[in-house]
Amino acid sequence: MKKHLKKILGFLFVALVLVFAYFSQPDVSNDKSVKVNEVISYNENEKGITTDETTTENILENTDNVQTQKETEKPNDEIEEEIKKEPEVTYDEDLKCSVVVRCDTILKKPELLKEEKREFVPKDGIIYSAQNVIFYDGESAFNVLSREMKRNKIHFEFNITPVYNTAYIEGIANIYEFDCGELSGWLYKVNNVFPGVGSSQYILKNNDKIEFIYTCDMGNDIK
Repeated sequence: MKKHLKKILGFLFVALVLVFAYFSQPDVSNDKSVKVNEVISYNENEKGITTDETTTENILENTDNVQTQKETEKPNDEIEEEIKKEPEVTYDEDLKCSVVVRCDTILKKPELLKEEKREFVPKDGIIYSAQNVIFYDGESAFNVLSREMKRNKIHFEFNITPVYNTAYIEGIANIYEFDCGELSGWLYKVNNVFPGVGSSQYILKNNDKIEFIYTCDMGNDIK
């Protein structure tokens, strides 16, 4: 009986030792420091990769967007050129006039002409002549003359007086005032009449006949 009791007690002792040993071992799964370290390490690597990939993708996308935007946008100079471009003038085909520029009066008094100016005087005295010149409503005789001289590359020099809003013609085709005497210069007629205003103030009418004539005698030599 005593032997059986000793065996039972021995088994109980061993069992208690094993139980004690089991519960006395550290619980690694409950070690917060190890668990946190693993999580941080994993997340850091994950975030690092994700962040790098996202950043790279975003940079590439932004670069592509900027490049596409630059390709589609017009350069500032072109925009600027478009902003600066003048609107085209629409001419009325029904409004026409004739324009003549002549200096035949000089042929009658060649002795008064400066020697260096002789080469600029045409043999017939006609510097320019054009029929059916189109103009737009509200344009002046001076406007038409200026445009026609520019189109045909004929020398033209004038002086504008802002106070009176008038333009004074100094020279056409290199022939200036006083080149043929002290009373010489440029005058103009419309429909064979001297208007009472300057050429920049005379508003053209349909079928007007404009003549810019060089005079050697204050207009007395012009018929």
